[in-house]
This record gives sequence, C-alpha cells and structure tokens, in this order.
Amino acid sequence: MRFLDGLGKETSKSTDADAVLEITTRMLGEHLGVAICAYADMEPDQDHFTIRGDWHRQGSSSIVGYYSLRDFGELAVLRLHQGLPLIINDNQVELPPEEAATFQNIGIAATICMPLVKEGRLTALMAIHDSAPRVWTQNELALLTEVTERSWAHIERVRSDQSAAETAERLSLATQAAAIGIWDYDPVADHLRWDAQCRALFGITSNDEVTYEGSFIAGLHPEDRRRADEAVRRAIAPDSLEGFNIEYRTIGLEDGIERWVAASGHAIFEASKAVRFIGTVIDISDRKKAERHLKIMNDTGAAVAAELDLDKIVQISTDAGVELSGAQFGAFFYNVLDDQGGSYMLYALSGAPRSAFQNYPMPRATAVFEPTFLGTGVVRSDDILRDPRYGKNAPRKGMPEGHLPVRSYLAVPVVSNSGDVLGGLFFGHAEPGKFHPEHERALLGIAGHAATAIDNARLFQSAERELSERRRAEAALQTLNSTLEQRVEGVKTPCSTCRSTHGTPCPTGRLRKISAVYGQTRSAWSSAISNPFLCKTMERSTPQGRTDLMARSA
Repeated sequence: MRFLDGLGKETSKSTDADAVLEITTRMLGEHLGVAICAYADMEPDQDHFTIRGDWHRQGSSSIVGYYSLRDFGELAVLRLHQGLPLIINDNQVELPPEEAATFQNIGIAATICMPLVKEGRLTALMAIHDSAPRVWTQNELALLTEVTERSWAHIERVRSDQSAAETAERLSLATQAAAIGIWDYDPVADHLRWDAQCRALFGITSNDEVTYEGSFIAGLHPEDRRRADEAVRRAIAPDSLEGFNIEYRTIGLEDGIERWVAASGHAIFEASKAVRFIGTVIDISDRKKAERHLKIMNDTGAAVAAELDLDKIVQISTDAGVELSGAQFGAFFYNVLDDQGGSYMLYALSGAPRSAFQNYPMPRATAVFEPTFLGTGVVRSDDILRDPRYGKNAPRKGMPEGHLPVRSYLAVPVVSNSGDVLGGLFFGHAEPGKFHPEHERALLGIAGHAATAIDNARLFQSAERELSERRRAEAALQTLNSTLEQRVEGVKTPCSTCRSTHGTPCPTGRLRKISAVYGQTRSAWSSAISNPFLCKTMERSTPQGRTDLMARSA
C-alpha cells in the first residue's frame, strides 16, 4: 500500500499523460526489480501496436517500437483480446520456438502483459518483463493489475483535462481572433464574470472586479441603458422563453471610447428560477460604421439629386462629408459660371463660421492644394504640418496666422463627368491621425454625388438662360411685327393738307412716308439678324418671314 500511495502522490503532480506513464513504469519497474516495464497503444487494425515508452534497468535495452501482436503467438492474441492478462514464466518452455523467438529477440524471457479493453476493442497494453525466466507471484500480478487500473484511470482524467484545456485554448484563440468576449452572470448571487475581450469592449484594462450595475449598466451608452437592462430582465424572468439578442453601444469606462457591441446569450433555470445567465459579445463597430457611411452616402445622393440650387448642393455635400469623416470642419471650394460664361470661386463651410475664412484669399494650386484643384488625386495626411508638401509656397509658407488649427487633413477633388474639375472638398481636424482609408473611400462617393448634381444644376441653369433669351427674342419679334403693321397702316393715311385742298391722297406725301418706313424696317431687320434667338424665332414664324430673312442674310 505504501508503494501505491507513493505512486499516487508522484503521478498526481503531473498533468501530462506521457509523464504519468513515465513515472509509473519507472517506479513499478524499480519496485518489482524487473528488466523492463513498458506501455503501448493499439492501432485500429487490432493487431499492430506501438510501445511509446518504457523503463529499463541498466544492462537491458529499450523496446520502444512498432510491433505485430500475431508475432508474439496465438496465446497472446487470444488472451489480450479477451481482456485477460498474458502470463509467461519462461517463453522458451511455454511457447512454440518461433513465438518464443519474438520475445527472445528483444531480450524478454518472462512477461506479464495487462490489456485495456474499451467498448470491446483492445486499446492499450502495460507489461513487466524480465530477461531471465521468472515465476510470477500472485502479489506481483495483483500489484500490476492495480497499478494498471489506477494509471489508466488517472491518464483518462489527465487526457480529459488536457483535451478540455486544449479545447478552451482553441476557443480562446478563436474568440480572440473573432473579437468575441464571454460573460457569465449569476443573478442569484449577483456575481458577474467577464473575460479579457469582454472587458476590452467596455474599455476596461484592469482585472478589478466587475458588477452588473457598476460595470455593465454604467458602461453602456446612456441612450441604450434602459433598453439593454430590460432585455436582460426579460431573459432571466421565471420560465422565460425569450432569448437574449441585442445590439448596444458602450462608452469605455477607462478609455471613454464608443463601441458598438452585439450580445447574445441564454439563461439556465432550476425550479423556474434563473441560476445562470451566459453568453457572448462581439465588436460590431466596423459594421455599424460601414452601415452609417452607406446611409450618409445614400441620403446625400438622394438629397443632391433632388436639388437644382448649386449653393444647396455644395452645402449638403460639405455637411455630409463632415458627418461622415468626423472632421471638425469642412469646406467646399467650387467654381461658379456667370451669365457671360466666365467663372469665379465660392465656398461652403460646415463646422466653422464663415468669418473663419472671409479674411483670407481663395486657396491657390500650391503643392498641397494642387492635386485637388487639378483633379489628380486625393490628399490625406495624418499631420499636415509634417507633410513634405506643406509650406513650400510664398508668401506665407503655410497656414496664415489665425487660421483654423489643422493637423489631420483630407481633400478630395470634385470632377465632372466630362473630366472638368468643378472644385474640391476639404476637411480638417485639430488632432493628428483622425482620417483613415475608409473615410477617403466614402468621401470619394460624396464627391461623385456632388459632381453629378452640379452637372445637372449647370445644365438646368444653361437651359433656363436659353429659355429666357428665347422669351426675350419672341417678345422683341412681337413688338417688331406690331410696329411694322402700325407703320404700314400709316402709309395708307392721306395727307390732311392735300385732302383738304384736292380731296385725294397726295402722291408726294405717300412716297415720303414709304421711304421712312423702309429705312426703319431695314434697321429692325438688321437688329433681328444679329440676335440668334430672334432669328430662330423669326425663321419659324411664317414662310414669307423665312424667305425674307434668308434674302436679307444673303
């Protein structure tokens, strides 16, 4: 019994199955004074086995290796597969020569081999061997039987623990890779446990104790606290069949960072009372950010598509860019066409008053601004003050005194479908490193919506100008026609002096009036021909009018 107690104490210190077997074979071999003590695992074919480890005394050789059970004889196959020990005192006497030779070739003359049979299959072997014939006693057989049973039972526990530990490690690695946290809440004792990832999603880096009210509820966004608390209470209500699936925002208790979290779990009930509430949390901040960006872009696209007012289009685009990028302020510098076809630059602001820019000249195509105003690409700088393109142009060599503080800088050109640069969207933040590639991609979408809307607005403005010119031309034509008709009527009126004298129209007076009307008409036609809108209107008026116009043009 002292040996078994000592063996138990030694093996209990180990959590590795191979180490347990190594301790067991060494202590048993030394205690019984045998030449070799070994253990083996059976292969699935139920014939071959691998001796994975052994203890051998000085002067004996290790027998670790790969073997066939049939080579050791029919007796070995029969007894071991039946779950019975194989006991041989002298193999040269008890076995046929060819079977005894298998034992002799590895230095064994006497053996006791104990099988482990599980679910009708031979699974493992443990054996003690001596290099000379030996009559095994019942005490030795009993001790080997007891050691084998204890060892295998302990190994099963160790392997189970190892498997559980490996599974837990794989789960931990998987949850870390997927940013999944695990929580476990005892509603009876009001005891809450969070793993490291769960703590991280609530902005906690310490290992301090967490509580339901002080950590979970306190760590939620104020707008989400009541909703989340009610969801938990419904899930742990007596005999609740409602699952726990919710999305909420957290505000880091230590770092103050806002995160979006998706939580799911279920309660375990005993006697209609929730005794455990377990589940997982996962960071969905990136997904929520992408959804928010997509919504802003879609809403902006719809808003500017419905607008024909250029000022409103650029203001909507600038406001959307600030909201989407998290910039402190943004500006949209853009070219405006005047009635004469010329252009001049205006700007829209968001996040800053117009007074912040009104005392400064319009931006020029400097090294920083050039890619935007020439439409060659996006400029994104984590710190514009350290950017090699910054401060290269006279006279200011950088931002003028009193300018809004800019460290993070992001600028996107707004380019027409025709390839013309319409302007640029510019965004800034006083802290470095605020803009990232996803902001750049999203703002390119905003710029695309703005460019299409500006193109449409300009087409509308051009059509409005043409329509206005046409209306003026048509009005002028109507006035001209009316004037001509009145003057022709005047030719038919007799000279009052002559009629009073002769009673008939005066030929000389009529010729004088016809000459005057002809001169005025010729002058009117010359003016009409010089106006393209009036020409087009007159050409469409009457066949005679078109003929007269063509003759006059010639």
